[in-house]
Amino acid sequence: MGPYVLGIGAANIDLMGRSREPIVWEDSNPGFIGMSVGGVTHNICENAAKMGARVTLITATGDDLHGQ
Repeated sequence: MGPYVLGIGAANIDLMGRSREPIVWEDSNPGFIGMSVGGVTHNICENAAKMGARVTLITATGDDLHGQ
């Protein structure tokens, strides 16, 4: 049956911003914003699944756009 991982803990939304060019202080800096799922427990479960383990993640979700 193989290894089984049960994760109980955080799953979050990670927002990352990156400027297209070197930062110019006190000015506009066009760039990119990325979003991904994160959180320590989520990351552990995701990597365990990539290694072939059966995984279940138990976490709380908010009642906002990302939680839905």
